[in-house]
Amino acid sequence: MIGALWTGISGLASQQKALDNEANNIANVNTIGYKASRISFADQIYQDRIGKGSTVLDAEKLYTQGGTKLTGVNYDMALYGDGFFSVVNKNTLGTAETFYTRAGNFRMGDNGTLQDSAGNAVQGWMMSAIDSQNDVTSTNPNTSVFTNDYTKLLGSKIIRHDTYVETVTAKATNYNLTAKSDSSTVFSGDGAKTKSSKISDIEEAIKDYTSWLQKLKDQPDGLFDTTSAQISQINFKSGTDSIIGSDGDQIYAYINGNKYSQNYVITSATDAQKIDLYNGLPTADKALFRNPSTVTALLPYTASETAQYDKALSRIETYKAFADKIEKESLLIDEDEIDINITIGIAQGDGARAFKYSQRVINYARTKLQRIMIYNESFKIQQSFEENIKWVKQLKIGFRENLFQAYFQPIVNTKTKEVHKYEALIRYVTKEGTEFGPYSFLNIAKKTKLYPNIIKIILQDSFKLIKNKNKRVSVNVSFDDIANEETTAFIYETLEQNKEFTQFLEFEILESEEISDFNEVSKFISNIKKFGCIIGVDDFGAGYSNFNLLTLLDIDFVKIDGSLIEKINSSKDLEIIVNTIANFSKEFKVKTVAEYVSNEEIYNKINELNIDYCQGYYFDKPLCYDAVK
Repeated sequence: MIGALWTGISGLASQQKALDNEANNIANVNTIGYKASRISFADQIYQDRIGKGSTVLDAEKLYTQGGTKLTGVNYDMALYGDGFFSVVNKNTLGTAETFYTRAGNFRMGDNGTLQDSAGNAVQGWMMSAIDSQNDVTSTNPNTSVFTNDYTKLLGSKIIRHDTYVETVTAKATNYNLTAKSDSSTVFSGDGAKTKSSKISDIEEAIKDYTSWLQKLKDQPDGLFDTTSAQISQINFKSGTDSIIGSDGDQIYAYINGNKYSQNYVITSATDAQKIDLYNGLPTADKALFRNPSTVTALLPYTASETAQYDKALSRIETYKAFADKIEKESLLIDEDEIDINITIGIAQGDGARAFKYSQRVINYARTKLQRIMIYNESFKIQQSFEENIKWVKQLKIGFRENLFQAYFQPIVNTKTKEVHKYEALIRYVTKEGTEFGPYSFLNIAKKTKLYPNIIKIILQDSFKLIKNKNKRVSVNVSFDDIANEETTAFIYETLEQNKEFTQFLEFEILESEEISDFNEVSKFISNIKKFGCIIGVDDFGAGYSNFNLLTLLDIDFVKIDGSLIEKINSSKDLEIIVNTIANFSKEFKVKTVAEYVSNEEIYNKINELNIDYCQGYYFDKPLCYDAVK
């Protein structure tokens, strides 16, 4: 009886363990990476062929693939099939323990490493050696470049990308110690600064730096500049060992995940093409090619010289074919069809020089509205580049030393030839008295954000002429000026300070520049007219001109573009266009002004067409302040 009782109890004990196991499985139904277990039973040893009950033999893990689900967390991972994640727990003693888990609910640690929920570091494998032929090495490697001198942390952000994570950290020296007091006088720019002003500059720089780091963290793959183009990497090397050079070679690019490829195009260069190729070489690289001028019937090209020109031309034709292929395709981004436009600049030479000149010829090609352009020294790109650098420096000197000033060109009544008003035009006048017109520096000023200074000088000099010589003055403003809050604030403030004279001031909006926001322009016009100013549109008939301007904007006059005036006495078509503008303007009670009136024949034609006012060298050139009577 007692034996039977214990035999029965063994079964109850085994079933209890089975229930405990099932309960544990149920309790861990939401545990990430949990593997269920099951109980294996065994009967007890037999005596006289009679069993002595049951026992739990084993609680075995079931390593079958479990279900997966989307979590929305980029660091979460799941293993398909066999295997474990390897994690390491480094303790305070400096030793480490390795654990294995199926749980892939990882997170990014404070130090930029991938960790599991317990804080253990997830392990990986050493990368294979870099393949210099095919692998791309980042220009911004995620490595520390700080020495022990850099002790002060400026900022640190963990930037999460789709396929990788990087930690960006900024450190500096202890600038509180190194920013020594050099002078009691504080200067701007490159002069001596006090310790406090130096530290203040650094602190402002840190604020700006950390704010941009935050933007990068929030939108690691975003474009912060709406005008930024998408950039994709083309897989070819620069220099004389270019990857393309023989039949079967290929260049390719990935754009928005799509691969575009082009096989090497074998081409034979004609004599004329060889001359063009040679002329396009920088002087330093001409020694690499046979000079076509030395080729005669007695001294023809050798086979290797011909092959050299053929290879150069073949590369060019390959790039052209590559561009043609890409531009025939359209991208689908967020269900929107995007056309691809490519500009190619080609330059021959060593890697560094070829890259420099190809970059410059790309910009030059865009200004000439050409898709593909081969570098030629006749472009004088280097000189142009150096000229731009020179003018950036001259602009800064000019504003600092008051070398910019307004000149005034008279605008006359067409019927009476009496001066009606003066147009204010900016000039750069050196200390030696040399004058430079706006075409020398205006574009550079716009690109370097120095342009707003010009409108300030123009306004100040114009009010000087109004106040001291009782003249009426017209000044130019661009759409960029109107859209610039700082510039418009200065204009309104200047008008407020000179209220009693504003009825003698007129504004000309440059219509040759695209007006993208008519509401903004209308608001500006309304504010200007509150001061009694007259407003017109300059360069009417050029650029983006249309007659809708007369209906959309409350303007008082239009200045007909000089390109329509300067040859009007010899072109019936131009005469018809100008006459149409004049008649249309009169219907809207808008006055007309003709510029570029350079001789009596043009003046007579303008008078015949009943244009209200004239301007040009036929009457007078732009005059300095002292020359205006």
